[in-house]
Amino acid sequence: MDQADQADQVDQADRIKDSIDSFILKQKQEYAIFVIKTLKNSLNINCENFIFKNDLKD
Repeated sequence: MDQADQADQVDQADRIKDSIDSFILKQKQEYAIFVIKTLKNSLNINCENFIFKNDLKD
């Protein structure tokens, strides 16, 4: 194996690492969006229940 082959392998390894890193980042972003939407929906439901319960007290 000569230096050109080694350089090609290093370049290929770097490209693979970059694609894996971008995939992981995308997965983290999608999970963060999912968590935020879930929390938002939960907060909306809790706020609606709280308002509804307070209206019943009057």
